[in-house]
Amino acid sequence: MKTINYRFNDSVMQLLHNLIGKSFHTFSCDRLPNASTTVYGAVVISIDNTTYALTNFLEPVDYINRKEDVGIFRFSAIDESRRIEIFSECTPVTTPVEQKIVSIKIVDETQYLYKDDIIEYEISTVRGVVFVLEDGREISFEKDIWFSEFIEVRTGYELETTFASTDVFIEEWSDSDYVPDIVRNTVVIK
Repeated sequence: MKTINYRFNDSVMQLLHNLIGKSFHTFSCDRLPNASTTVYGAVVISIDNTTYALTNFLEPVDYINRKEDVGIFRFSAIDESRRIEIFSECTPVTTPVEQKIVSIKIVDETQYLYKDDIIEYEISTVRGVVFVLEDGREISFEKDIWFSEFIEVRTGYELETTFASTDVFIEEWSDSDYVPDIVRNTVVIK
């Protein structure tokens, strides 16, 4: 069995934990025309006096015994020059938030591919990040399918229920030699 892990590592999880209780000021992104919740590649977030980037850019990675360009979620603090580089070809839309963060939900998936009833691949990834704010609202950032750089950005309540169904993954493999299975898990940082 081959195990592939693209979840956030311990240092990113600690970075996210350190955001609890801080003020989420704004987020900026390049929204696609006629797709109000879909953004391309990156969201820049201002929390307290620090700027962060949540990105979903394609990276060449080992994926089912070959190199493929796959969208991988990354989260890190950035400086202003990196912010400018991310949005060099567009004018991002900035959305004010001005709320304290009370918790952060990390929605992880573990995807299994079976052949002849034997697990050949176990692939773990971050499906999304949900910031829960002091007034009860949420802001979610959901990664699109493996080979896409799109991020779905939503504001509202109970946003995990708006994430793409796990059936999408099952359907993606319906014409292959593999039998897919998937488990979704939410880690809550308080």
